[in-house]
Amino acid sequence: PTLAYNTITKNSAKYGGGIYFYRSSPTLYGNTITGNSAEYGGGILCDSSSSPTLINNIITRNIAFEAGGGMFCYENSSPLLINNTIVGNLSPIGGGLCGSNNASTTVINTILWANVNREGSQFSYSETSSIDISYSDIQDWKGGGDTNIADDPLFVNPAVSDFRLSYGSPCIDRGTDAGAPPDDLDGNPRPNGGSSDIGAYEWYLVDTDKDGMDDQWEIRHFGDLGHGGDEDFDGDGYANYKEYVTGSDPTDAIRPIIFYVSKLIGDDTRGASDAMNRKTPWKSIGCALGNPMVRDEDTVVVEKGTYAESIDFHGKGVTVRRDRKSVG
Repeated sequence: PTLAYNTITKNSAKYGGGIYFYRSSPTLYGNTITGNSAEYGGGILCDSSSSPTLINNIITRNIAFEAGGGMFCYENSSPLLINNTIVGNLSPIGGGLCGSNNASTTVINTILWANVNREGSQFSYSETSSIDISYSDIQDWKGGGDTNIADDPLFVNPAVSDFRLSYGSPCIDRGTDAGAPPDDLDGNPRPNGGSSDIGAYEWYLVDTDKDGMDDQWEIRHFGDLGHGGDEDFDGDGYANYKEYVTGSDPTDAIRPIIFYVSKLIGDDTRGASDAMNRKTPWKSIGCALGNPMVRDEDTVVVEKGTYAESIDFHGKGVTVRRDRKSVG
């Protein structure tokens, strides 16, 4: 069976405040599970070899008084989670996810953020249970790997449960298309760009004032939509639109220009304006430092990898640092 596009809220039970699975393997698609409570599994509990598939769901603000604020997995259950957003759930153990008694959980393209528990992690699994996470954004993630990140997803407005992605979110294009649904929670096609985004929502540009800049980015920085792309809000010599596409702060005149380097997707024939975008970086550190557009106080952000090259700063006061979005 499939349970799709429902809001499941304000329920309570001993097991599985919002949903309780027992020896079942349904599909949950596009639901919002919020404000439920239970002793185990505030939002969802999977029991006795249940293997549900969860796609494009929002699981938020659920409470478990014992374990598994968002979801508790128990007794040989093996749920599959793809492109979900699990945020702001609460439990003493496993604020987001929890597993016990030979449970195994697979998590792909999913955001685990701001879930609260006494252990300080987004999930908790016993020694007899396991969780496999890939292409996901997990707060305070320290598990290594090249596909997971641990950066603020930059939700549009989490205070009112708007978990869409803002422009510049590290979750954009960081998921995998393998197994991803063809559309997001709003019904927008995936992917919108290079690859699927992480979370229940795919980012799409909303530009009601037609200035080329995302409305939510403008509101986050300026407080309104009253500043055009050709203006220079902070007076640093770089127009608002240029700061928008390069990821710099249009309200901070002292922030340097950021250039990107990636051994995997870089190309040293690109111009400096291209290399200001994370998606079109240079390939080598030497190319970045040797480019005349890279000047004192600028920053070169280098994606994780091995760069076998000689480094010459050419007398420039440039900062070279690892890309913080490259976890591991």
